[in-house]
Amino acid sequence: MTSSKRRRAIAFLLLAGLAPAAASAQAIANLPALNTLLIDWTTGYHAALEMSAKEKRPVLLDFYADWCGPCKMMDAQVYSDPRVITALRDFIPVKIDVDRDEKTAFAYRIRSIPRTIVLNVYGEILGDIVGYFDADEFLKFLEDTHKEALVKIDGTRINVPAQ
Repeated sequence: MTSSKRRRAIAFLLLAGLAPAAASAQAIANLPALNTLLIDWTTGYHAALEMSAKEKRPVLLDFYADWCGPCKMMDAQVYSDPRVITALRDFIPVKIDVDRDEKTAFAYRIRSIPRTIVLNVYGEILGDIVGYFDADEFLKFLEDTHKEALVKIDGTRINVPAQ
């Protein structure tokens, strides 16, 4: 069992184990955060680009910070939505903490978060949204960008120095 499958299984068991405790306000508040574990997030930007080219899946970059309220809302309300979790299986999802990975944040000129950027399999920017979007809007963004994931558009590629 791979580590990502193991994490998913643990998250499922945790969610199932919390169901009887749903009367607790704290347990209910924790469910969305646990649900985001079902997404196979990576934190390695360069590894994600390599994986994207090899697996022919676009990269989704989620720029965030632990202190960012709207970022937490994205985790709790969007990345926990079963439809979004399913849609992201067609992407290489990467969480980039702007406070820890300053090189990548600087290269992409991140000024506001949350910010979500989708790259095609050639590393070119297909879509870029800033701020909180509800699950329906986010799914539309994923659908629109995924259509062009395999097309070389000679668009903008960002050169991020190796860590």
